[in-house]
Order: sequence, then structure tokens, then C-alpha cells
Amino acid sequence: MLDKVKIEYVLFHLGLIIDLTVLQKKIFFFSHSEFNNQPLTNSIVFLLSNYDFQLNNVKLINNIPVLFPLRDTNLFYQFDENNNLIFNQDLIKSSFYLLSGQQEYKSESKDHFGRFRFEDSIQYKLNIVHKPIVNYYFEIITTGLKEWTLKNNLNLKKRNLFQNFGILLTHDVDRIETYNYFEVGFRLKVLLRSFKSNEPLFKNARSFLKYLFNWVKPINRQNPHWDFFKIRTIEKKYNYNSVFFFLEKDLLHQDSYYKYNNKKISDLIYYLDTDSCEIGLHG
Repeated sequence: MLDKVKIEYVLFHLGLIIDLTVLQKKIFFFSHSEFNNQPLTNSIVFLLSNYDFQLNNVKLINNIPVLFPLRDTNLFYQFDENNNLIFNQDLIKSSFYLLSGQQEYKSESKDHFGRFRFEDSIQYKLNIVHKPIVNYYFEIITTGLKEWTLKNNLNLKKRNLFQNFGILLTHDVDRIETYNYFEVGFRLKVLLRSFKSNEPLFKNARSFLKYLFNWVKPINRQNPHWDFFKIRTIEKKYNYNSVFFFLEKDLLHQDSYYKYNNKKISDLIYYLDTDSCEIGLHG
């Protein structure tokens, strides 16, 4: 069952496409039960499902699968005698299920890395991998809201995030040094493990020795992970600025391989910040 927070989550994403401020949201009515002649006028009613997702309950309307269908009709929405706009199918919960990745959270089936399997996804099972279902849901909701606003002499505006198209380029800053003690230890473990497993011994041995050779020779040694200035050179060539996400502090050798009190890092952040880039925290 969707609570207020989950509903707001969907409305937030819908609000990226259309300007919901004209509707003030107070005219939205969310009902977990069938809506029959309730004392509402000029309202927008979203019927909500009380059921968990079941693949065999998916309803196909105009080639669009509704994950949480409610009424036995092929109309996504309709108006009643009190000018209430009623959405017959639960598009809010259907949107939340896909946007939030809830199917991954609830799935008990994992691959050998402990990850959610693509074969278990509803996108795979419904053969909708190349169909942006939530976009279709939002387009249906938008069409209904437009009809409602026209009836009530209001102007519902679409938001244009970009005039034509846009790219938000981001970089996650994890490792900053290619060669270090910890990587040597890790590669040595991989090599030793090869003696007891089916992993390619020769390949792992060659990789370890090559890494060890580059690690012990400080002269002319390259550090491919410290490529920030190269990245900025390429970006400036195309007049582009990006976002650099740094990991949380005190996670040394868990996820990040640096600390914020390291002068090299503080100087890097200062350089990127003054060079028109955005700095973010990767939680």
C-alpha cells in the first residue's frame, strides 16, 4: 500500500514534466477504496490498489501494461457528473513500482554476485525492455489533467528541461592512485587463489608481475587514475562542465581511496570548483 511519502515521490517525478503548482495538489484525492459518488466536486481522483504485484494480474491497455489494474475498463480515466477526473487504474503505484526499483528490493532470487537478475525483472517477463512505461503513465496522467484544467479554465504547462536535448555528465571519484600497497595485496590474493580454483594461473601471474614491476619503479611511472586535468582538457574543448562526486569521508579502503584532509584532494576539489565544475557528495 502506498503511503504519503511514496505518493509524493511519484508526484515529484511527475512535476519534472508538468507544472503541478497550478493544481495546488489539494484537489488531488487518493482513494484505497472504490470511488462511488463521494461528496467531491472538481477534484482529481487517483484510485489506489491495496494488492501486491502479481504478474498474472497485469492488464494490457492500448499496448501499455498496467501493473496494478483496478476497474474492468479500457479507459485510463473518465469524468463523473460532478466533474471529478477519476483515474480508473492505479498508475501511481505502477509508476512507483518501476521508479523505485521495488522489484529488486523484494526479489529473493539473486545471481552468484548477489545481484537482482535481469531474467527476474518484469521488463524482461513482459518484453518491455525498450518501452519507457513510466513515461507512458505520465503522459496518460498529463492528458487527463489537461482535460480537467481546460474544463476549469486553468492552464497546465509542460516543463521543458532542455530546449532540444541535454547531457548531465558526472564522475564518481573512487580511486586516485593506480599503484598502492593495498592493490598489491589484492592482486597477490587473486594469484594465490588461482592455485586452488579454475581461474587462469598464468594470466593472473602475468598481471601481478606486471603490476608489481610498475609499482616498484618510480621513474616515469604513470598514474592513470589521476586523470582529472585530462578530463577537464577534453571537456573544455567542447565547452562543457561536469559534476564530480566525491565519496563520504572515513571510508578509506572500503570504497574511497583518499581522505578529505589530504592536501592533494583538497587542492583537487578547489581546482574543480574554481574551474566551473560542480562538486557533489556520493553517499
